[in-house]
Amino acid sequence: MLRFKTVFLTILFSLFVISGCSNSDSAPTPVTATATPAAATATPAAATATPAAATANSNLNDRNDSFPKTITDLTGDSFVLDGIPKNVVSISPAATEILFAIGAGDSVIAVDSFSNFPVETESLPKLGFQDANTEVIVSYGADLVITTGGHEELTQQLKTLGITTVLLDGAVSIDGIYLHISLLGEIMGLENNAEVIITNMRKQIGAIERKLEDVENGPSVFYELDPGLWSVSSDSFVGELLNILKLRNIAADSASSYPQMNLESIIAENPDVILLADFQYGENSESVKARPGWEVISAVQNNQILEIRDADVVSRPGPRVGNGLELIGKLIYPDIFD
Repeated sequence: MLRFKTVFLTILFSLFVISGCSNSDSAPTPVTATATPAAATATPAAATATPAAATANSNLNDRNDSFPKTITDLTGDSFVLDGIPKNVVSISPAATEILFAIGAGDSVIAVDSFSNFPVETESLPKLGFQDANTEVIVSYGADLVITTGGHEELTQQLKTLGITTVLLDGAVSIDGIYLHISLLGEIMGLENNAEVIITNMRKQIGAIERKLEDVENGPSVFYELDPGLWSVSSDSFVGELLNILKLRNIAADSASSYPQMNLESIIAENPDVILLADFQYGENSESVKARPGWEVISAVQNNQILEIRDADVVSRPGPRVGNGLELIGKLIYPDIFD
């Protein structure tokens, strides 16, 4: 049980929703598709992400030097920036990816221990999620800190010390991801680059939607975040990805964004497909087949336990979300995405 809790917390942090997973407790809109599943391969599948498609070109890195300027963040707080931040500490894997994608990577001086993309992050000092504190951050000479859910107290402490700090809580939709990108672009004086990233993401997602125009109803799916049977509802950006792919998410109408299912409800829903977002944490098709009681589920009987081998691409609300959408699409519809 301790292992399950550890894995779940790790996955939730990569989802950028440690505390933001319950930002909206209203019941999400259910998926209404109920027809027969779309065709899928009969053998177990696995997938890894393709390189990020949404990246600013080097010739687009034209900074907007119109400083000082007043920034209003997504919580409604306003602050004045006298110039472009030069020493940025990111305590959010998604924010780290956004900063590098918009061309602000040269200003990033330290990141959290989960920030593992792009490769440039490998050489940066790492801060443990639980260990990040004002003393360490001040020692880096940070003039901007990006935090995420779970760091509200630290955010206030840093603001009290006069360090510009922006809390980016968990995005619950793709539009929310676009807002995060726009905000960081504005802060870093790279608004044009941010818009390029967003435009590329919209094009990538639109192209995937067009591929699926002839799919009326996709298969029903259980999206597993953790062996503790945590999943995603439609009130989450991952749930939105499943909707775009016309999948019938069995947890779609759960009251929270990241509900915990139980075996009885999963058996009752009898999903056609099981998507394992916890493959990186030791779960695979064979381990699922070995679970007591799971042998009656259609996905198990038909060998449709699909392993997401790069869950970061799917679970991070950042510039690679279109790649995550394509990754799942290739698993579910290999013929369409061939």
